[in-house]
Amino acid sequence: MTRPAILQPGQSYTFRQYFEMTYEPEDILAEFGYTLKRAPLCFTPIHPRPRST
Repeated sequence: MTRPAILQPGQSYTFRQYFEMTYEPEDILAEFGYTLKRAPLCFTPIHPRPRST
């Protein structure tokens, strides 16, 4: 089943307008052919900080 288009062809959108939309992020990204994958991030330092003496 096809769902109705979220974005209007030929219409330009600002970054803010995407956040003001009432659609789910997954649905907006699908308009561009992308998918959203949510996953936890773990930031680990590449180089340890030098120890202060």
